Parts: sequence; structure tokens; C-alpha cells
Amino acid sequence: MIDLDHSGQQFELALLIDGSIDRTIAMSDLLDCIDRGDELPSVRNDHTTLLFRSGGRNWMPTQWVLGGLAGLAGQFGAAAERLRDGRSAVVRCAIDDMPNVDYLLFALSPPEITVSIFHPPAELRFVYPTSPAWGPKLYDYVDAHLDEFSGRALDSENPNDIAGATMPAEQLIEALDLQATLARDVIMRLWPSED
Repeated sequence: MIDLDHSGQQFELALLIDGSIDRTIAMSDLLDCIDRGDELPSVRNDHTTLLFRSGGRNWMPTQWVLGGLAGLAGQFGAAAERLRDGRSAVVRCAIDDMPNVDYLLFALSPPEITVSIFHPPAELRFVYPTSPAWGPKLYDYVDAHLDEFSGRALDSENPNDIAGATMPAEQLIEALDLQATLARDVIMRLWPSED
């Protein structure tokens, strides 16, 4: 795992090793292994997770699966672009065979971004924010409920909940962009047919 930066912040995509929630490898570490010609750990491109620490808290103490790396890479890049434009951003877990998945909300509260999880109503439940047809409807819904979602209290009974997590805006936007780039590089090098 990559060391935290000097401020104790970390926001990185990783893959589960051997499908275990106890073992992960960050995109940059995986690319380093490839570059060195090391034996690669057993990873799958649909076992993506997030290493997320901020404010002295590990927001992902249990590494849950966020889905396919390719779907997340595109959403991370699009989220960074929206945040740079001063708009909120959403990333949907890239899992399509579950009735209810988490959506990450990135809400600007300069000089920081607040990260929370939300669940849209049934009619938007399978919508990716990057969908040309349905993405705008999802964002209309998010914008109408932005204060409610970004300001809600943490559900202390749910160890997988993320609410009110903050990171410096510039750092988080750069992390989203970097992770999108690294994820695309990993896909190109390990699973080129997925690109």
C-alpha cells in the first residue's frame, strides 16, 4: 500500500488481491510491479476498491468491492472535470447485478470537498452519472438534495458508511484525475481487451 501523503490524506483506487478484503494493491503499486517485471498478485479488474483516509479516519476500514475498474476510471475522470467546473460530482459503484449500490457524492465546500454516500430513488438506481441519457436526471435529483446528502450524519451502525468526509478540493480533484489515468494504464497493460 502507498504511504499516506504528509497531510495524512489518501484517495486511491486499488484491487483486491486473491479476492480478499484484507489484501489490496493500489494502482501505482501494481504499475510499479509491472514495470519491474515482478510476479504480479492475483487480481481481477472487477474487484476494485478505494483506499480513502482523511481527517485522521479510515473511511474504508472494510475494503468493499466497487466494481469494474474501467467503469470507475471513466467516472473518476468525469467527476474531476465537474468539480473543476465548480459543480458537484457523483461516482456510482460499477456493479450492475445488485438492486442497491452506493453512490459517492463529492460536494464542493471550498476550500474542501465533502464526500458522502447516498442512494437515489428506484427510478435512478441503475443510472451512471456519465450516461448521456440518464446522467442529467441523476444530477437534477442530486442537486435538489445536495444539502441533505452532503450534510447528513454518519450512520455509526454501518461500518461502510461515508458521510461528511472532507479533503482539500485541489488535492481530491488531482487524486480523481490521477486515479483515472492510473486505472486506464492498468487496464491497458493487464486487460487490453477491456479498454
